[in-house]
Amino acid sequence: MNNLNLNNNNNELQKIINMQNHEINKLKSQFNDNSLDNFQPGDKILAIGFTSYDQKINNFFLPCKDSELFVRIEEKLYKEYSDYKNKETYFVVGANKIKRFKTLKENNIKSGSLIMLNIYEE
Repeated sequence: MNNLNLNNNNNELQKIINMQNHEINKLKSQFNDNSLDNFQPGDKILAIGFTSYDQKINNFFLPCKDSELFVRIEEKLYKEYSDYKNKETYFVVGANKIKRFKTLKENNIKSGSLIMLNIYEE
């Protein structure tokens, strides 16, 4: 094999490595978005479910820490259901309206809770 062929092979292999590294970084980013970072002693892991008044969301569950602000959970929900980003929404668990800037614990949200996403009339 001559030097030109070796250089071509090296370039092709480098392209494959670069594509794989890009894919690895993409997967790491997705993992970090869904991970339960900074888990502290005393934190509880909850699985909370979402449903929507318009029934476009039906029993969509997310893992969360009880110390997370609800607004962070809302961000994760909107990653999956982005059409709600442009709507005026509010959330209810049981008969209580959720306060976005309080933690799940402060909002008295328990594991297995089903949260209703509602849309203000436009």
